[in-house]
Amino acid sequence: MKNCVPPMEKVNNILLIRSARMHHIKTVLMDLRTIYPEAVVSVLLQPEVEDEFRRGNYPGKILIYNKGGFNIFRLGSGFIRRLTDEKFDLIVI
Repeated sequence: MKNCVPPMEKVNNILLIRSARMHHIKTVLMDLRTIYPEAVVSVLLQPEVEDEFRRGNYPGKILIYNKGGFNIFRLGSGFIRRLTDEKFDLIVI
């Protein structure tokens, strides 16, 4: 299997979608910061965990989606457009 990690110089904008417990997300975020130190990392998460995430003082943007589990069909076209406009080089789920 080929290496699926894009070269460091080609990744400037990363979207991390929260699909696991917060301690896993925090670990992945710190790993991304190590691998891609110059990249901006945005984290997409539910409003229920926003405060917990902010208390960790992690760098990057926080994007909030609807309550409950992630469902792309419930995000709405405006939110999808906003994500598309960000032009992410790498999306991590």
